[in-house]
This record gives sequence, C-alpha cells and structure tokens, in this order.
Amino acid sequence: MKTLSPRTSAVRVAVFSLLAGVAPLAAQQPYGRATVGSGAWAPRLSAPQPRGGDATFAFDLQCANGSSPAFMFLATAPGSLRILGVDLNVDPTTVAASWSGFTSAGGPGDGRTTFPLPIPVIPSLVGFPLYAQALVIDTAAAGGIAASRGLRFAVAGVPSIFVACSIIGNDPFQLVDPIGGAILDTGAPPEVDNVTGAEFDLAGDRVFTASSIRGIIGVGDTSSLPITWSTLYTSPASSTYGVQLDRARQLCWTLTAIGGGSRELVAIDVDRTSPTYGAAVHTTVSMLTGNAEIWDLAPSGDVAAVLTYLPNSITIVATDPASPTFLQNRFTQLTIPVDQAGPLTLATRVAITPDERYALVTLQGVGTTPAEIARLDLATGSWVDHDPAGFATNIGPFSVPPIVMGSAPTSLQVSGDGRYAIVGGFGGCGWVGRLDLDPKNPLAVTYTAFAPGVPLANGWTAALSNDEKEICIPTWPRTGCALSAPQLVRLDARTGTLLSTIPIPPNTNGSNQNLYTCVYR
Repeated sequence: MKTLSPRTSAVRVAVFSLLAGVAPLAAQQPYGRATVGSGAWAPRLSAPQPRGGDATFAFDLQCANGSSPAFMFLATAPGSLRILGVDLNVDPTTVAASWSGFTSAGGPGDGRTTFPLPIPVIPSLVGFPLYAQALVIDTAAAGGIAASRGLRFAVAGVPSIFVACSIIGNDPFQLVDPIGGAILDTGAPPEVDNVTGAEFDLAGDRVFTASSIRGIIGVGDTSSLPITWSTLYTSPASSTYGVQLDRARQLCWTLTAIGGGSRELVAIDVDRTSPTYGAAVHTTVSMLTGNAEIWDLAPSGDVAAVLTYLPNSITIVATDPASPTFLQNRFTQLTIPVDQAGPLTLATRVAITPDERYALVTLQGVGTTPAEIARLDLATGSWVDHDPAGFATNIGPFSVPPIVMGSAPTSLQVSGDGRYAIVGGFGGCGWVGRLDLDPKNPLAVTYTAFAPGVPLANGWTAALSNDEKEICIPTWPRTGCALSAPQLVRLDARTGTLLSTIPIPPNTNGSNQNLYTCVYR
C-alpha cells in the first residue's frame, strides 16, 4: 500500500513558491540512465503534462520489482551523480519534496505505483523546470537499489490547438480554443505554407512548423496574440519534412534533402541565448537512400526512426550528442514485414515507445485492407512476432489475438507511459481507436474502436493532448460521409466519447481542405 511522505504537502507549497523566481525552461522528457533491478527490469517513471489546477495529476511508476519499497524525489535541478551503483538523476541539494510507498504485488517488472502531485493555479509557474526520479529497494540491483531515468517536466498554461493544412499556396492556420470553441488566431504567413509538422515548446510560447514546399522551419511567438511569425531555418535543398523538439538540449530536428537528393536528419539550435540560434548544428551523413518523409524522435531525444516507402524500410539513428555513435545508424533500412498480400503496401507512420525498446510502424494496404502495425525491437533489430504459430508477424487481423483496425492508417501516437497508442486513419469515413499495450509483455495487445457518433471524414491526423485527456481530429467533407463543412473533433482519449465539434473556416481550395496537422499547446 502506498503512503505519501508526511513532508510532501508542506514542502509542495515551498516548491511552487520557489519556482516563481526560477528562469523558465520548457521540459518534459526522460533523461539520464536507469539502474536495472530484478529480472533486468529498470523502473520507469512517467507522467502526462500537468496544467494549473489539475488536482488529479500524478506520476506513474511501473516495471519495478513487486511488493518493494519505492521512493520518488522532486528537485529543481537535474543531477549526474553515481552513488551506491545508482545513477542519481536529480540534484540532491535541490530536492524539495519526496514520496514513499510500496509497489504493487508481483515479481520482477510487475511492481507499479503512483505519486500524486495536485497542481495549484499559479500563472508564473508555467514553463518552469522540475526534475523527478524514482528509486526502488531491490536486492537484485547493484547496491540494492533500482532506479528510473530522470523525468524533466513543466506545467502547461492555457490550452489551445494549432491546426494547419496543405493546399499548395496561401495555406491558412487556425489557433483554436478547445474549451470555448473559438478561433483565437488565423493567418497565412509563409511559415505555414504546406505544413508537414508542428510542435509547441512545453512552455507554450513558441510553435515550430515545417513547410515542405518552401523548405523552411518557421517559429511562431504565441506568448501574445496574434502570433508573430519568423523563419528560423532554410534548408539548402528547399525541403523540410516534419519537425520535432529535443527540449532538454534545445534542438529542433527536421528531415531534409541535402546533396544529391539524399535524406538527412538536421538539428537546429533553438536556444534563443545561443550564438548559433537558428543554425543547423548537427547533420547526419549518407543516412539512407530512397523516398523518406516520415520519421519520429524518441521522447528523450536520444534516438530517431526514419521510414522509406517504395520499398518500405526503417532506419534507426542515434541522436544523443553524448553518445559515441551520435548521428550514426544503429540499423540501416531494415525491410518492414507485411502480413496481408496485396499489390501495394505503404509504411505511413512510425512511433518510438517511451522506453525506447520498440518502434511501431503503421502499414496501409489498398482499398479497405485493415491496417497492420509492425513492431521493431530496438535492442536486437528484429521484428516482434505477434503470432506464436508463425503465420503472421504484425499486429493486425492475423495476429494473436486478431486486431482489426480501419484502413488507410495515418495517425500513431504513444502515450507517455507506453501503455497505449492512439491509432487512426482516413479509410471509409475516418476512424480512430485505442491500442492498449503492455510494456512488459509485447504480445499483450488489445484494440478498442472509438464510436464518437460523428463522421471523421478525411481524418488524417489524430493527436493526443499533452495531458493525455483528449484527442483532436481535423475533418472535412467527403462524398457519402454526411459532413458539410470542415470541423475539429475532440474526443475523450480514454473512452472515445465526443467532447465537442468546432467549425474550421473553409480555405480557398474548396472541398480539399487538407487539414493534415493538429497539435496541442
């Protein structure tokens, strides 16, 4: 049974008061090294991003030894001290709150518990850095203590949703209030022309965009409205596919064509105090050949996965500047397996699990062919077999158990604890569902199709909010789908229940709205 440290409640007030004087830093990602325990399992600490006034916020500890004493420490600075065989990832001199309790019953890797931290409404708290780590008493660990990686996080401010499109010229964006349903800002600057990806920093005062048609990375200052836009980086090859942030190292990664059309990952300095701000500071060399536009960066920023299509392959790249293999391929263009026969199959999305053990890849067949999801073991470079009898490999209609999803998958996002993924696509009148995963057992997979009661026509994107409470899906009219105008659909992330629909102004491209980007602030 878990017990909360008696000093936590009093110290929590001091922590939040202290933060009013700390310089802001957007953060919520794993960092440092874990210390393994029983069964070679390392405890895993995770949390969705909290917002002010969130009384239910809690950290989740899993994959620890069962029935073991567990502790969590919250600090105002990271650490890198090794003591008693443990990598201490928080600065012990800045620890301001602690929790203690016991993990749930079970064996190695079965233990789980939570550490609650109700968040007060303090506007000056938004964006300030906090650092957490969990320790578990475990006699099988070196020094008798197993430990999680550190977790860097920040409190978010007022929510909004950024929606962008691709209509080849004069492409508008919308900044939407999800609660009130109002359009807060709109416009068509060059930085949002043909957007192939967008991401907020976690303080919420900047949104980064990739314009593939202009080959630029844009940055919008969202600290006040209307948004002020500027160009951060221009690719020498006039192409930028996607944008993802390594918030700890203040790097913005994109995929671009450099030299002879080869695809390379490029890291851009987004530290506004740096003399190299806006410059490409890291670039892969000869990463892969072929057609590549889809990729993913792990939450820690330490590893990336890049897909090619025609033929389908995946490349895994080290993106941790401290790694001796930085910018080198761990695996190069591994062929992605397909279980369902057909004239054409495309790899459409990739997502790295938060523990960096697996990469998930969605596969689209022709017509109404149900989606498949291939799972690559990043430790071995082998594909996980989801059919013990050997007939099939991927999660899909032939796996055990059978998982029947919709067709034409184009959305894949894994939750912060790695226990589920949101999957969706534009097949039929659009679809979205929740794929439940077990971090300890990759074969324990279930799928729940959501039925919100409204068309999800052309639902190319299903994005999970930072607090993991809801999903946004931009939709627009499609023949036979009973939808007369573009709208943003909001669903409960756990149940798929409809929360609201918000009208999106039609753009100048008529029926082809191409609302391919939707991200939460």
